[in-house]
Amino acid sequence: FVLYLQHGSVLSHKFEGKKGGIVCATNESMYCQKDGVDGVLAAVAGPQLLADIQAFPVIFNTDWGSIRCLTGDAIIAGPRQYGALDANFVIFAVGPQYYNATNDDLKRLDPYLRSAYRSSLDRAKETRLEVVIFSLICCGNRGGRHLRHNLKMGFETVCEFSGYPELQEVHLYAYKPEEAEGLMQVAQGYELKLMKL
Repeated sequence: FVLYLQHGSVLSHKFEGKKGGIVCATNESMYCQKDGVDGVLAAVAGPQLLADIQAFPVIFNTDWGSIRCLTGDAIIAGPRQYGALDANFVIFAVGPQYYNATNDDLKRLDPYLRSAYRSSLDRAKETRLEVVIFSLICCGNRGGRHLRHNLKMGFETVCEFSGYPELQEVHLYAYKPEEAEGLMQVAQGYELKLMKL
């Protein structure tokens, strides 16, 4: 597969008839926060996506909500026509909560970030997606973790993925300028077939 580094919004991506999905960060309860990527995506995708989220089985209940996807895992919705989205699949990935984490916590949480990226690609493989679009995971509220550190873990995990016959493209979308700059720094030394930033 070809890895593309993009600067912009995942919502603007055109799949041009290819079987594709958007990877979106979420929380364990899959409650779409208005100021989060999942909330923005859900607003564009419309009520069908929200209905599909509610249809996912509850793993267990807590005092603060029902858990539908564990940290480090990913779950896929589709195929559907989701409002104005050009993608017929949405992959929800749960990264670790770095906020207020201690130094010891940070080391313990890092493998969950790699797992969130890897699990997303596993869901894509199970569904035989041709194009996978990532909104970056854990690059907003990352607590004591440096942006480049989290970008590096995501980038490396995608590069280590062996792919599958149907997979043609994987795109990492940097929404903010500092994310785009960080991705370019992380990508130095890698032989990518094509990068766009």
